[in-house]
Amino acid sequence: MTKIITLFVATSFALSGTVEAANYRLPHRYQPAPPPRIAQHYPRANWIVPAAVLTVGGIALATAISRPSPVYVAPPPAYVMPPPPAGNWYYCRSSSQYYPYTNACPEGWQTVSPR
Repeated sequence: MTKIITLFVATSFALSGTVEAANYRLPHRYQPAPPPRIAQHYPRANWIVPAAVLTVGGIALATAISRPSPVYVAPPPAYVMPPPPAGNWYYCRSSSQYYPYTNACPEGWQTVSPR
């Protein structure tokens, strides 16, 4: 068992040394250049105007959306009583009502002069 562990450790050291040696043997002639820096075309304060425009536009849009639409309520229907007949009124004794307020009278209408 000891021989296997010794062999494993020796192989590990040998391989790691080979890899390290291979890394040092790479040619160092080519070094990639760092990417060029992109020049800023605008000063840093140019974000203020677009931010202000977007803020004011957002507030105006929110105000327009949040306003309740006008609600139109129809007036209640007006009930107008028909005018009484111009000449005589007609009374029904069984229902104790006059003609415009009842439509039928089984025993007949009584003629009454308006006061």
